[in-house]
Amino acid sequence: MPVNFMKMAIYKREGVYEVHYLQNDSNFIRFYSKPKYNNVDGVVRGLAFKMTLIITMTAYNCVKYIETALASLFNQSYTDWRLFLIDDNSTDNTYDIAKLTIEDFGLSYTEQPSATDNIIIHKNSENKGAVYNKSVLFKQYMQPKDEDIVVTLDGDDSLNGSNVLDFIAGIYKDNDCWITYGDYNYKQDTPRYALPIDWNVPIRKQGFKYAQLRTYKWFLYKNISMHDMTDLEGKFFKFPEDWVFMLPMLEMAGEKHTLFINEPLYNYTVHPQCDNFIHAQEGNIVRYMLLQAPPYDLATKEQLIEQECDFTPP
Repeated sequence: MPVNFMKMAIYKREGVYEVHYLQNDSNFIRFYSKPKYNNVDGVVRGLAFKMTLIITMTAYNCVKYIETALASLFNQSYTDWRLFLIDDNSTDNTYDIAKLTIEDFGLSYTEQPSATDNIIIHKNSENKGAVYNKSVLFKQYMQPKDEDIVVTLDGDDSLNGSNVLDFIAGIYKDNDCWITYGDYNYKQDTPRYALPIDWNVPIRKQGFKYAQLRTYKWFLYKNISMHDMTDLEGKFFKFPEDWVFMLPMLEMAGEKHTLFINEPLYNYTVHPQCDNFIHAQEGNIVRYMLLQAPPYDLATKEQLIEQECDFTPP
């Protein structure tokens, strides 16, 4: 019997993965993992089918963390992926360490736009911010297709386990899931933000719930209006990019095509160069603006694919 991930929420209880159908919580399928596995390692091996995942990684002064971030990707059991790494004008050696790490794994990269190369890296000549990097720059360099699945991994974080991408590919197997969000590892005394969305309440009236690991179909992301990414002068917001792109995509996808994964697939790192410290004041202003903005309409896949992407440099 084929597994329909579109209508599921995934939970882990006492080492057992329970995949609950959202339409009927009494029905579930259990995937058993052995203690030696790290989180999702080995849980869904064989469920995933061949598809290309595009990892977008932004980095700024991440010299202490970039090697770990890249290694967590390069050590994945699922190998059908492409990477776009953007160094946002770091003042340390982040970019050089990134290149050395790629080479140490025996991989090659290009610094030119390409629709086929597996690893593309780029260093901005000035700090642009994650919103610009993940929209305009991503489209220019990666030349994505509508059905491509984008996985966001920051240069100071890492994937939690070696089968995370295999797990994500399995979730998208039936092509009915357009966007996912989930839980992450951090300090034990820190409040957890990852929670299921209450679809009976407008998303913009709820607290922040859509944490990492975040993934989405490109046809969904390309429908975010440039108007909602920029200020009154047309300058791209630098922070918080997760609010900027997740709110519209969740509203367009709706409950039917959104999946919450209650399992930490992601390791989150906080340090003095994090955007939430550097751009804290701007973040508060942008959040207020986004929460007051009108919601996006629920859309069909055909409507989203038909729409042309308007991501153009200011």
